[in-house]
Amino acid sequence: PPPLPPPGPPPPPPPPLPPPSPPPPPPPPLPPPGPPPPRPPPPSPPPGQQAPSPPPLPPGYPSFLSGYPFVDDIATTTATLKMKLTETTTVSWIVVASGRQVSAVDVLDSRRVQDKLDSGIVLVLQGGAEYGNVITGLTPGSQYVAVAIAKDSSLNF
Repeated sequence: PPPLPPPGPPPPPPPPLPPPSPPPPPPPPLPPPGPPPPRPPPPSPPPGQQAPSPPPLPPGYPSFLSGYPFVDDIATTTATLKMKLTETTTVSWIVVASGRQVSAVDVLDSRRVQDKLDSGIVLVLQGGAEYGNVITGLTPGSQYVAVAIAKDSSLNF
């Protein structure tokens, strides 16, 4: 066999690789899922009258039964806030002077409202049963507003 030609110069080295690019920034976090915002409470009726029934909510949401909540058993310095709901739920309520606006957050955390008259939480153990809570500290001749929000175990308002 014929001899091989002498080897030529070595090939040039490959060009250097560019430095790696930094990873893209992470996407912004999504807001946590939560219940839909609560509806604003309707105005309270005059003393001794029932509140108009709120519009029906979708299935799975706690709602007050027709004519509830309402204030009853009005005495000199006390009254009873009565409620009846569609399901087992927790009801947060607050009483403030008539004309005072309160937000849903104020009702759910009444510690935020320094000028509240009274507030409380009622555990409704059975849908369709009537529950009541005594409101104290009323002043004769004064007008008040009672606002209640129901929240079930799935955090539906």
